[in-house]
Formats: sequence, structure tokens, C-alpha cells
Amino acid sequence: RAGQALPLKVTAAALRPLRVGLQAWRAGSAQVMFSQAAQGRISLHSLVDRQGAQADAETLVAALLAHHADQAMHVPPLQRDAVGGEALRRLGFQRLPMHQWWMRRGV
Repeated sequence: RAGQALPLKVTAAALRPLRVGLQAWRAGSAQVMFSQAAQGRISLHSLVDRQGAQADAETLVAALLAHHADQAMHVPPLQRDAVGGEALRRLGFQRLPMHQWWMRRGV
């Protein structure tokens, strides 16, 4: 559906070419794709739960946190609140500033 399009960064087209060992977990209506770096960091590349309450996303990420309790977790800046972001906030994740160049070239 048009109003529920995902940011490109969390779609299969963007995840497929990554040169990391992606793992996928699913619980109910939620799915998470993540990788584990050698330096003790987990990167959540995609978290999707289209159910409004995002309870399954919260359960899924809580299980991931428990399984990797000794590792830091990083989430890309394009996680939408409506498909998993609210669950992350309830679990104590904090939104970081997004650093991006906005460019324009005049004629």
C-alpha cells in the first residue's frame, strides 16, 4: 500500500548486496534482520512490524537484546516509527541526530 512504503535502506533490494552475514528472526507480525560485527556490535538493518501496537517487534528485539546482552546495538537512521521505531523507543533506544548533506545547485 502506498502509505506504508518502507525506506529503501530497510528493503530487500538494499539489504541483498550488503557484505555482512545477515541473520533474520521473526515473531508474529514482526521481522528483524541484523548482523554481528567482530568488535562486539549488533547492527539492526531492518525491523518491520506493520501492526499498530508493534508488540511483536518489541518482543523480537527484547529477545535479541537478551541473547546479545553484552553487545552494543546500532539501528540505521531511517527506521520509521510506524513500522518498528515505537517498539525500539519503548525498549530504551534513543534517537540520534541524522547527519546528511542537503544540496542544491543553482543555474
